[in-house]
Amino acid sequence: MKSNIRPLGKMLTPLFLLLTCLIHADDAELTRRSMTAQLTTTDPLNVISNYLDGDTNRRAAVTINILALRVQFVRDSLKTTTGDGHFDLSSESDYIIDRPPHDKTYFEHQLLALTNYFSSVSKGKLQLDYQVYPPANDAAYQMTHNMVYYSGEEDAERQQQRWAELLRDALQAARTNAPDFSRFDAFIVFHAGVGNDFAFDFNDTPFDIQSAFIDFETLKQTIGDGDPNFPGIDTGDNFYVREGIILPEQQCQKDINLGLLGTATLLMGSQLGMPSLFNTQNGRPGIGMWGLMDQGSYNYFGLIPAQPCAWIKLYMGWEEAVTVHTLEQAFIGTAQTTSAPHLIKVPISATEYFLLENRQEDWNGDGLTFGRDEYGRRAQFDSVGTIAIEEGLRVITSVDEYDYGLPGSGILIWHIDEKVIRENLASNTINDDPDHRGVDLVECDGPQDIGQQYAMFTPGYGTEAGDYWDPFWPGNVSHQYINGDRPVSLTPVSIPNSHGYGRTLTHIEFTNFSDQDTVMSCRIGNEWRQSGFPQYTGGQFGEGALNKIVLADGEVGIIAVAKSGAILGWKKDGARIIDNDESVTLQDELGTVAVYPLGLMASVGDSVLLAPAVFDFNGDGDEDVVIVDESGILTVWATRDNDADGRADLLHRADFGERITTSPDRANIVGTEQGNCISYAVQPDGSVQIIDKINLAAEPLTAFHGRANAFATRSGSVYLLRTRQGGAGYEVTGPVRAFGFGDKYYIASSQSHLMHPDVVENGLLLILSNDGYFTLMDFLGNIINNETRISTSPLASAPALGDIDLDGIPELIVASEGDISAYELRGGVPVLNFPVKIENRVHDDQLAAPVCFQALQNSQKWPHAIVGTSAGTLLAIDSRGQIIDGFPLTTGAAINSSPLLMTADQSDDNVLLFAASADGFIYGWNLHRRHAGDLEWARFGRDGENSFANWDSFEPANPSSEIMPKSRVFCYPNPSEDGRTIIRYTLNNVVDAVNIRIYDIAGELVRQFDHGMTLPGDHEMTWDVSTVQSGAYFARVEAQASSGNVVQFIKIAVVK
Repeated sequence: MKSNIRPLGKMLTPLFLLLTCLIHADDAELTRRSMTAQLTTTDPLNVISNYLDGDTNRRAAVTINILALRVQFVRDSLKTTTGDGHFDLSSESDYIIDRPPHDKTYFEHQLLALTNYFSSVSKGKLQLDYQVYPPANDAAYQMTHNMVYYSGEEDAERQQQRWAELLRDALQAARTNAPDFSRFDAFIVFHAGVGNDFAFDFNDTPFDIQSAFIDFETLKQTIGDGDPNFPGIDTGDNFYVREGIILPEQQCQKDINLGLLGTATLLMGSQLGMPSLFNTQNGRPGIGMWGLMDQGSYNYFGLIPAQPCAWIKLYMGWEEAVTVHTLEQAFIGTAQTTSAPHLIKVPISATEYFLLENRQEDWNGDGLTFGRDEYGRRAQFDSVGTIAIEEGLRVITSVDEYDYGLPGSGILIWHIDEKVIRENLASNTINDDPDHRGVDLVECDGPQDIGQQYAMFTPGYGTEAGDYWDPFWPGNVSHQYINGDRPVSLTPVSIPNSHGYGRTLTHIEFTNFSDQDTVMSCRIGNEWRQSGFPQYTGGQFGEGALNKIVLADGEVGIIAVAKSGAILGWKKDGARIIDNDESVTLQDELGTVAVYPLGLMASVGDSVLLAPAVFDFNGDGDEDVVIVDESGILTVWATRDNDADGRADLLHRADFGERITTSPDRANIVGTEQGNCISYAVQPDGSVQIIDKINLAAEPLTAFHGRANAFATRSGSVYLLRTRQGGAGYEVTGPVRAFGFGDKYYIASSQSHLMHPDVVENGLLLILSNDGYFTLMDFLGNIINNETRISTSPLASAPALGDIDLDGIPELIVASEGDISAYELRGGVPVLNFPVKIENRVHDDQLAAPVCFQALQNSQKWPHAIVGTSAGTLLAIDSRGQIIDGFPLTTGAAINSSPLLMTADQSDDNVLLFAASADGFIYGWNLHRRHAGDLEWARFGRDGENSFANWDSFEPANPSSEIMPKSRVFCYPNPSEDGRTIIRYTLNNVVDAVNIRIYDIAGELVRQFDHGMTLPGDHEMTWDVSTVQSGAYFARVEAQASSGNVVQFIKIAVVK
């Protein structure tokens, strides 16, 4: 399209003749070719290394020195390239942008435009200094080949080779003028002709040279022939150039005015260390027109490149974000304002967050923006694509509003995942996964259109690089349309929603957006976030690290014991339990400095790998923190600071002289690596004395159950302690071996977890190995049921005990690799709807020890089994095996310690949930759910005593209802699979016997199973059908009880 030039009289000034170029709407279909997607390795600003180190030194103003070389080619008359291979030094042109002559002055003005852009968007923190060679105004370095040669002729591999050759040949040609190459940080080759950077319906000059940033790896693999010792392009004087930029003399082509500045800013961004924010594999947009490092570099046809997006400004150290968790009215100003923050960060976790900025395409609201050349001549741009210029306009070197080419205005909400960015920065692929970008724009209008491909005349066409409806502001009718006319917001239930990655629920709400303006505001809320959290610890945590504690004034608190031995504590509102001035200063990946108060109470002086305990150790009425460290030293700490030294008071200390291998317990007994059992007590003088020491085994004792006084060894042997006659010390019963223990434990190198479920009148002891076997025995060591394998996968952590299916009887709840399982204690029968496979939901299979409780909803009990994963998510599963509303939650980093459940106080029975994350933070949530009765299994080991004992009173849910409900008698799989089917039945009461008879269709008895006394709960029996024919069968299931017999029939299909 030829420029539509017309005089505008006095539109700008009565003194100058003005010309206009109208860019027609059909030209908007012009698209940019995908630029090469390398990332600098020379890192002239150290921005990449600063990002990885979290260094803030880059915030100081810096200057980048640029050497620009002008080169021309062997002159030709080929029609497949634009021009003849030489620069246009004439004074006439049909274009009004970047007009000739393209001499040294012209390129100095292009570099001035580049300088002014980066100075403006960096707020003066980045300056460019430049020199253009050859020194003569009309001169150029002569290349030995024509343009077609250096284009690579549309062959991808050859293109990279020839671009590298062009950079090399230009640098070597410049040696004739002997510039001091070592003075420069960046190198640009301006070549004659235009860039092959835009896709036209028909390209009749396919051998124009595509613009490119050439990184060191490309040079090494091309002109370096893959030599690992390739130093770069030799410029003499022992200096080697390792990277460079290739740009054309102009971009105007096909009668369309296109600015060179857009291309130059994008590639200079790569040179400065900015990662590409488009999909570098296929060139599709990642953030589209909303930022420099994607399609925004070509806003207003390359004449007004967009400002870098919010994350790039943080990354470069040009802006700082204000961190906000909740705020009734959060003000956000545009980059030009001084009265409000420019960026607001709303954390999801330590590495994932929302980032808000205010972008206005017309900052001063006059409908126009202006550009100027070096001589003050002006260009006027309006919103419909009309460019009015003063006569004689040269290169536009500055623009008043670099966001003028944006598709819309309002608050942009970015979803940032620093983990994705860090993992993919070196490969420059941080936005290559459209489902999980490192820098993703939350598009207010609902669908994530950026990066999609829509056919013409279909919904979404024209939005693939961003559109008017992407920002948040109250008048966004596109958002209101898809959300049923509700006010514009970003919440867990809006479209789009505020979920985190991995489908986690952040519970963050952005509401009450103000009208479009240079300062906008919104409300930031989070009803689930526990006030005062997260709290930074700087520590790593093992199983059982979190504990609830009741303080002297009756207030509840949270205790966290790090592996390092640091003891930290907070009240439920995040206030420190011990008043002191401890703090830590941190820098995040973007160099943002934050000072966190540290809830440090004390340090034991050695690492702590065993779960601490919390109970009244010395009988003074206050709960204490009891810890055994790696050196075998037991310490007991109060939650007060009577000596005002800023640390918790040490109450007791005892050195056992051996490495302790079991967690402290109210029974005041520990086991050791040498196989010894040590009992101890607090003496009247306050000292802790060893009462007895018994050698149980020649191997470590790995678990102790205080209520039963039972030990388990690494190999699976179980010992029971009994108080001696007269009450002095203990005598040993055992070793008692549960059937099948021993070698299985030893071969698996597993440890045992012990629990004490009070499900019958006489308590039972459950022994569980983490290779999936469990056995029940009584307190005398009598085996109740033989060894049963409940899982073929190793158990990932300690178990819990809770009534997950609401049958009034507790079940064994365990986490194994990739699933959460629940089993009946009698026989290890899986609970209905379990196991629950979770690997596809959290993309991870390592789970921390579960906790469980029963919430009250509409006066009905609602069981929750909660586990943390090494993906940093918290899942809550109900009796149906479904993820409960409001979950998953996220901490962003691995959760290696069991979560903690507690209530705020006696007057508030809403359940609080806390989790320790591998990022060093303790996160807290208010679940806004009341609990029914006591919290069943609130932490690792159930309670602060590490009792692993659930002595709550359990009753079958419906003891007077039907003994064996018809709806709970069935078989699966049905038809049979793999030569078997399983008959399952549920009992609501103890029965004298259960008899199962299986008949064929002729009424012949095929198989029978008889069981004696059977306890309440779910039960299963496996029928091996390998010896029977395919066909239909009937099973008669009879439960015999003193109150009468119950018979149920089921049909079974056998298919082979």
